[in-house]
Amino acid sequence: MHSLRNNFARKRPTVYGLNRVLAIVSPTEQQADFCTKPRDLLALPKYKGDRVRLKAWKNSVNIKLTSDIANIPNTKNKLAYLYNLLEGKAMDQIQPYILAAGIDLSNIATLLTIRD
Repeated sequence: MHSLRNNFARKRPTVYGLNRVLAIVSPTEQQADFCTKPRDLLALPKYKGDRVRLKAWKNSVNIKLTSDIANIPNTKNKLAYLYNLLEGKAMDQIQPYILAAGIDLSNIATLLTIRD
C-alpha cells in the first residue's frame, strides 16, 4: 500500500497537468476534475445606464451567467448579482422592484428590459 501512495505522489504533477490540458482541449459542463479547485467568479463591469454600452453589457451578462452557472445557481441569486452591477440611473430604474425579501422580478430578461 505504501508503494502505491508513493507511486501516485510521484505522478500527481502529471495528473494535474493532464487535467489542465483536457480542460482546454475538450471542456465539458460536468467535467469530473477532482484535481482543480472551482474558478472564482470574476466581476463584470458596472452598468450606469449609458444606452450606447447597454448591448455590450447585456452580452457580457449573458456570457457570464452561462459560463458560471454553477457559481450562481438560481434566479434569485442571479438577479441579486446583476443588481449589484448597476449604478446611477440603471440602479434607480430597478428600485421599485426591490423588496425586503429580494428583487420582485420573475427572471433576468425582465430585469434587462426595464426602462424608465
